[in-house]
Amino acid sequence: MSDKKRIEARFLGGATLMENGVPLSGTAVRRHPLALLAILAVAPDQAITRPRAIGLLWPDANEATGRNRLSSTVYPLRKLLGNDVLTATADTLRLEPAGLDCDIWRFRDLLESGDAASALRWYRGPFLDGFYLENAELFEDEVRKHRDRLKTEWQQAVQTLAEKSETEQQQSVAAHYWRMLLADDLLDTQTATRLVRALTAAGRRYEALKAAEEHAAALQQELGVKPDAVFMEILNRLRQKPVNTDETPEASIAVLFLDALGDEESNSFGEGIHSGILNRLASVDGLTVIARTSLLRYRDTRLSTAEIGAELGVRWVLEGGIQVRGSQFRLDTRLVEARHNRQVWAYDYTGALNAENYFSVQSEISEALFEKLRHRVTPDERLRLTGLATENLEAHRRATEARKHLDQRSPESMQKALACFEEAVELDPDYALAWVGIADTVGLMQAYGYAGTEVLARAEQAIKTALETDPFCAEAHAAQGRFFGQWRREKEATKSLRRAVALKPGYAEASNWLTIGYHVSGDLAAAVDSSRRAVALNPMSVEALNNAASTLLFLGRAEEALQAERKVLELEPGYGTATFFSGLALIELERFEDALHILDGLELPWAGAGVDTARALASAGLGDMTSARGSLESIRRSGYAFDEGLALAALGETEKAIEALGREDFSGQEFAVIYWPTVCVRYLFKPVWRRLPNEQFRALVERIDASFGLI
Repeated sequence: MSDKKRIEARFLGGATLMENGVPLSGTAVRRHPLALLAILAVAPDQAITRPRAIGLLWPDANEATGRNRLSSTVYPLRKLLGNDVLTATADTLRLEPAGLDCDIWRFRDLLESGDAASALRWYRGPFLDGFYLENAELFEDEVRKHRDRLKTEWQQAVQTLAEKSETEQQQSVAAHYWRMLLADDLLDTQTATRLVRALTAAGRRYEALKAAEEHAAALQQELGVKPDAVFMEILNRLRQKPVNTDETPEASIAVLFLDALGDEESNSFGEGIHSGILNRLASVDGLTVIARTSLLRYRDTRLSTAEIGAELGVRWVLEGGIQVRGSQFRLDTRLVEARHNRQVWAYDYTGALNAENYFSVQSEISEALFEKLRHRVTPDERLRLTGLATENLEAHRRATEARKHLDQRSPESMQKALACFEEAVELDPDYALAWVGIADTVGLMQAYGYAGTEVLARAEQAIKTALETDPFCAEAHAAQGRFFGQWRREKEATKSLRRAVALKPGYAEASNWLTIGYHVSGDLAAAVDSSRRAVALNPMSVEALNNAASTLLFLGRAEEALQAERKVLELEPGYGTATFFSGLALIELERFEDALHILDGLELPWAGAGVDTARALASAGLGDMTSARGSLESIRRSGYAFDEGLALAALGETEKAIEALGREDFSGQEFAVIYWPTVCVRYLFKPVWRRLPNEQFRALVERIDASFGLI
C-alpha cells in the first residue's frame, strides 16, 4: 500500500475514519462498515470469521442475505484501505495493523511500553461512544465488553500515574490524576480520599476541603448516605484547621540586593555578587529561592524584613551591603528569620578586589547558608556551587550591567544590553552566560517587535556557542527551549526546558516557559506543577501569576481563575493579558455583561483578533446578535480566519464557521498568535464548539497540534 495515503481509524470517543487529519465521507464510513472495522480492531489478532461478523451485525438475516450484506460492507472498506490491509478469505476477515493507524492500538502499545502519560492522549472517551446499530443486541453486548475493558485499562493507567507522582513527591500532579478518576465516578470514596490527601500534601488545603465537601454532598444527594469513617475524619480535620494557616516553607529564602555604599562601581560589583549568590542557591533542588524579577521592587523599599518575607512567602531573608574603595572591597551580609525579624548569622569580608576573592566569597556565603538552613546538597550540586561562570572579573561586570539594561525592556536599553553582552564575550569567549544573554536579548527584541525574525538566527548561534562552551548551563538549555518554542517545535522545546529545570531547579523563567508549553500540549497536570513552582520562585512576576491563573481557567475553575487574575491586576493594573483572561473567565461563568465591560477598549496584539472574538461570544451569549455581528466584521477586517469561524459558530452559522476555520493556515503563524487558537479549542467555549460536527472539531484540533509538531 506504499502508493496509498495512510488512513487513521478512531474508535475511542466515537467512530470515524480520517485521512491526513480530515474526516472521510462516503460508503466506507457508514454505520455497518465502521462497526465491522471497530470489531476487527479489538478482535484477537484483528480477525473475525464471516459467520461471526454476520451474527453481530445482521442477527435477523438468513445466510444468503447475511453474506450479501457482508460483501457489500467489505467492498468499500477494501477499496479505501487496500486489499493488503483488509484481507478476506472464504471464512475469515483480517486487518493488518501495519497498513492502518488506529487509536486503540496506539493506546495499548503505549501502555505496553510503559508510557502511560502518552497513552492517555489517545483515550478520547469510551469505545464507540454514542455509536449504535439498530436491532443488533449481540453487537451492543460485544461493544459493551470491549468498552468496559478499555475503560479499565484507562483507569489503571491514570491510577498508575497518580501513584507514581505521589512516590516522586509531585503531589499537585498526583491530584490532577486522582481528579480525573473522580470525575469518571463522583461517588468513589476511595478515589476522593486519595485526591484530598494529595491536595493537602501539596499545600492546597482550600481545594482539599472543597473537594471533600463536594464528594460528601454528592453521596448524600445521590445515595442518601455519608462517606465512610476514614473520609469523614479527614473532612472534619480540614474543617477544624483554618485554611489560611501560615504554611511558609522552611527551605525558602529571598536574597535582597546589596546596599551600595559608595560610587557606581560599588553598585555594579554588588549586583554581580547578588547575581552570583542567587545562581548558586537556585542550582540546589528543594530550596525555594526568590527570583531576581520579584526582588527588584524591594531595591529601595522602606518595608521591614518581616514585611518583605511575608509578601514573598519566605522564611529567610539575606541582606547586606558592599563598598568598593580603589583596589579593596568590603562586604557584609546578614541572614534574618523574616517572621520574627531575628538575625541568625552574619558574614563580613574585606580584601583585595580580584577575581579569586570576588568569586570565592559568593561560594562561601552560599555554602554557609545551606549549613544554617540545614539543607542537604548533593555532590553534583556542590560542584555547581563552586564552579565559575568566568574568571574574568570585567566580563562578569559587563554581563551584570547588561542584565540591568535588559530589565527595562525599551528599544534603547535592549541595544545597550546587547552591546554589554558582546563586550563580555570579547573579554571571555568561553563565558556561556554572556552568550545566553545575547540570545535572550535578540529574542526579546523580536518578541517585542523591535526587530524582525532575522535576528533569531543570531540567537540560535549564540545558544549553540553557549552549549558548546558549557553543556551543563541551565540558562542555555532554557534559551534553547524558548527558541524551539518560537518555531513551534514544542516537543524539543519541552525537552530543553525540562533539562534546564533539572540543572537549576530554582530557575523561575524555565518553569514559567514550561507552563506555556504544557498549555499548548494539553498536559494540564504538568502545567499546574510548573506554574506553582514558577510563582513560588517569582511571586511578583505578573507573567508567572497570569500563567498560573490561566491554568486554573483551562482546568474549568473559572471563578478561582478570576480571583487570581484580580491579584495580578493589583500588582500591575494595566496588564492587558490579565484583563483579557479575566474577560474569558467571565464568559465561561456566563457573566457576559461583565465580560463586555472589562474587554471594552482593550487591545492585545499577541492574541490576533482574540479580543474582538471574545466580545462577539459575549454579545452572542446575551442574545445581542447585532453587536456580535459588529465584532465579526472587525474580525474579518483583521484577516484571522480562525476567529471568524469561532464567531460564526457562536452566531449559529455552522456551515460558514466550518468554511472559515478550514481557511486558517496555522503552519505559518508565530507562536504567540497561534497560542490563542490552541487554548480556545483545548479548553474554552465548549458550548460553542459543540455546535460543530465532532469530526470537524477533532480535525481542527489535529491541524493545530500538527503545527506544533505534537503529532
